[in-house]
Amino acid sequence: MLLLSAATCTCSAQDDGTTTTLDLIGKNGNFTLLSGFFNNSSLNTTLAGEEPYTVFAPTDAAFNNVSEDALEALKEDPAALEQVLLYHVTNETLMSEDLANVSNVTTLQGSELPVNVTEEGIFVGDAKVIVQDINASNGVIHAIDAVLIPPEKEEQNLTVLYNDTVNLTEGNVIFRPNTTRYYTIDNLTDFGALYATGLDFNATLAQNMTGYVTNMTNVSFVLESLEGVENNNITGKKWFIYINGEPAKENLGMNPISDGDNLSFWYTKEEDGKALIENATYAANITIAVEERMEPEPEQNLTILYNDTVNLTEGNFTFMPANDTQNYTIDNLTDFGALYATGLELNVSVMQNMTDGDMAANETEDMNGNETEDMNRNETEDMNGNETEDMNGNETEDMNGNETEDMTDNMTNVSFVLEGIEGVENNNTTGEKWFPYINGEPAEADFGMNPVNDGDNLSFWYTTEEGGEALIENATYVVNITVSKMMARETIIQVAQNQTRLTAFVNATQAANLTQALNETGPFTVCIPSNEAFEQLPAQTRDQLMNNTTLLREVLSYHMIRGKYAREQLAGMNTVNTVQGRALQIKMEGDNLTIQNATVTQIIIVSNGVICIIDKVLIPPDSGLPSDENQTGNQIDENQTGNQIDGNQTDGNQTDGNQTANQTDGNQTEDKAGDWHFFSIPFEANNTSVDYLLSDVNYTSLIYYNASNKLFEDVSNIEPLKGYWINVPNGTEFNASEQFASVEKKQVNVPPSLQTYPGWNALGSPVNETVSAETAFTSLNNSYAKIVGPWVPGNNTTGYYRYVGYNGLNETLGENQFGTDEFEVEPYKGYWVFVRNENLYA
Repeated sequence: MLLLSAATCTCSAQDDGTTTTLDLIGKNGNFTLLSGFFNNSSLNTTLAGEEPYTVFAPTDAAFNNVSEDALEALKEDPAALEQVLLYHVTNETLMSEDLANVSNVTTLQGSELPVNVTEEGIFVGDAKVIVQDINASNGVIHAIDAVLIPPEKEEQNLTVLYNDTVNLTEGNVIFRPNTTRYYTIDNLTDFGALYATGLDFNATLAQNMTGYVTNMTNVSFVLESLEGVENNNITGKKWFIYINGEPAKENLGMNPISDGDNLSFWYTKEEDGKALIENATYAANITIAVEERMEPEPEQNLTILYNDTVNLTEGNFTFMPANDTQNYTIDNLTDFGALYATGLELNVSVMQNMTDGDMAANETEDMNGNETEDMNRNETEDMNGNETEDMNGNETEDMNGNETEDMTDNMTNVSFVLEGIEGVENNNTTGEKWFPYINGEPAEADFGMNPVNDGDNLSFWYTTEEGGEALIENATYVVNITVSKMMARETIIQVAQNQTRLTAFVNATQAANLTQALNETGPFTVCIPSNEAFEQLPAQTRDQLMNNTTLLREVLSYHMIRGKYAREQLAGMNTVNTVQGRALQIKMEGDNLTIQNATVTQIIIVSNGVICIIDKVLIPPDSGLPSDENQTGNQIDENQTGNQIDGNQTDGNQTDGNQTANQTDGNQTEDKAGDWHFFSIPFEANNTSVDYLLSDVNYTSLIYYNASNKLFEDVSNIEPLKGYWINVPNGTEFNASEQFASVEKKQVNVPPSLQTYPGWNALGSPVNETVSAETAFTSLNNSYAKIVGPWVPGNNTTGYYRYVGYNGLNETLGENQFGTDEFEVEPYKGYWVFVRNENLYA
C-alpha cells in the first residue's frame, strides 16, 4: 500500500443530526479537494443518501503532499480516481470505539483496509486518524493525514464470451426450455438481450413458476449455462446477472432494459450473498441499443393484422393449399416462409403456369417403361425388389435399375398466388388484392419465389393497383414482418453424423430408436465411442448387440448422462450418473480425463449437450456381455440400421407413410432381428400387464412412442387407445385380434381417455369394430391433420403403411390416399395420427 504523508488537520468534531457526510465534507474548509472529487464521482449520490457510511477523509494538507503528477494522473483517469475514493469509504457506521475492536474494514472498493490502535492513536492503513467521530445524519467522518491508494488486484483469469452491442425492438421472442412448452418473452428484458446475442444458453423455469405460463411479464427463468459453461453445485460457481454495474433485482426474464443499458453475466462463486466478480472466470458483456419501429401513417384507415418479428432457420416446411390434395415443400427463408411463420391463416393457390413437372406429383417408372403417378407418395425399391414408401421424398435407384423421382425436390420452381390472409380475400369486383413488398420495394418474383435474409422487412398490402403499381396509400389491411434469421445450431446426432469416426455409434442409435432423443431432447452429455472403440469389441458381442434392440438400448443408455457437462465440470467430479441412474467413475490422470476407464479424446459442445469421444465401449456390469478389452473384432455393419427419425413436423402436412419399418417423426426403426407389428387393443383388459397379455408370445422388443417427450419407451402394461410396436423373430406369427380375443375385459363406468400432443401420436381404435377415421377420431375434432396406417408387416426388412388419410378432405383422393370419411380404422391395429394441438382422445 502506498502512503502519501500529510500535515496535521486542526478540524473540530461536529454533531449534526440532519446533515449528510457529503454536506459536512463540503462545508468544512479542510476538505475542499476531497469534496470536489466526490462531487464528480458516483459517491456524490451515495454519500448524500440515507444509508450509513464511514468516511476516512484525507484533508487538503494530505492531498497537498501528493505529487502534482500523481494528482493529474488521477484527474485524467476517472476510473482510477473512483477506485481511490471508494477505498476511503465503508458501508457501516464505525465510531472510534468501534475501530478499536476491529483489525480491518471492507471498503466500497472491495479491498480490506487494515486498522491498528497504538499509543500514538488510531491508524487506518498507514494513515493516522487526526480528528475522530465527525457525526452526520448518515454516518461518521474520520479525518486522516494521508491519501490511501488501494492495493493492486491480481490479474483476473477471465474469458470474455461476448462483448458487443445488440439491437432490440419492441416485441417478443419465443423460447422453449428443455420441456415441450413454449414461452413468450419480452425483447426488452435481460432475457431478450441475451437471446439476441446468438450465444448458446440453457435456462430453466424458476421454481416459483407453475402451470402453462403465457403472460410474458410473469415468466421467470434461472440461467443454467452459457456457451456450455454450466452452474456447478460442486464448485459453487454459477451465473450472476448485473445491470449497469448492480446485481439484477429479479430472475432472468423479469428485468426490463432500456437503450444504453449495460448487462454483464458473470460466472463465479458468491460470498455472503454477493457475487465475487473479481474471481469470475467467464463473462458476457452486452450493450443495449433499442431501435424504434416504423409505424404506418395514422391518417390511413388501416387495419394491421400483424406487426412483429419472426425467427426463421434454414430448412423448409410442407404446405397443402385449400381445395388441393397435394403437399408442397417450401423454403423457410422466403416470403412464403416468413408469412407462414406468423401463424396467420393463409389462402394460396398454385400459379396457373406451373406444369405438372413443377408440382408435387411424384412419378415412378418401372423396367418396362410403365409410368405411374401418385398424389404425393415417393416410392423406392430395396435390394430385394420390395417397394417402399419414403416420407422424405428421396430419389433412389435399386439394383435392378428401378428409378423414382420426386419432383418436389426443386422447391424453387414452386410459386403461388396469395389469395387471402385472415379471411381477407382477393376481390375481382373491387380490384383489391394482396401485394408483397420487401424492404419497401415490390417483390420481384411470384409469392414463394422471393428469398429473405436476416433483418429484411416484409409488408403485405391489401389494396387496389393503378398503372401496375399498388396504391399503398389506399390500403385497408397490412401485415408487417421483420425477419430474424437464427443460426441453426447442431445437435448431438447432427454433429456425430458429420464425424466420420463416429458412424458406428450413429448406426447403433438408429437401430436402438435413440436418434430422436439425441436429436430433439436433452441436454445430454454423451460418451460416444469411436469406430475404433467398437472394433475392439469381440465379434460375438457386436452380434448380440445388433440382434437385440433392448440390450442395445441398455448399453447405449449407459453412455448417456443427463445434463450438459463441459471438461471443466467433469474434471471437478468423481462420479456422474447415467440416464438410468448408474454411476460412472471420473478420474483426472495428468491431463487425461477418463470416464469408467475410457479415455476422453475430444469434447464437442453442441446445442443440446456435450459429446465426449471415448476410446472404449462402456459395458454395463450386469448386462451379461463380455467386456474383455483385449479382444478385437470387425466394425459394426453400417447398413444394419434403419432410417433416422426426423423431428421436422409441420402442421400435419407430412408426406406419406414410410413403407419400411422406418417411419419418420416418431416412427419405428427397422430392426434386423425380426418383423415389426404395429398393434393396439380396443378395450381395457382386467389384467393389463405385459407378462400376462403376452405370456405365450416369443418377442424380442415391445415399445411405445411417448408423444409428450418424443421418446420410444419400454412397456410394462398394454392400455387401450395406444399403438404399440412389437418385434418378433423371423417366421414368428403375431395377430393382435387373435392374441387378445379371449382376454377378460374390465368393466368400466367411464370410457378410457388419452392425452395427445402436437406431432405424431401412436394411437389405436377406441371401439371394437371397423369405423371411419372421421368417427374413430371424432373426439380430436379438427386438432388432427393426418392419419397413416395400418402397418402391413413384411418379411424381415420389408413392410408398408396401407393407407394415408387427410382430415378435412372427403372421398378417395387417389391410390392409397383418402379423406377421413373413407379411411377405415380397424380394431387391434396401430395408427400414426398427426395432431396440431394438445387434445384429449377418447
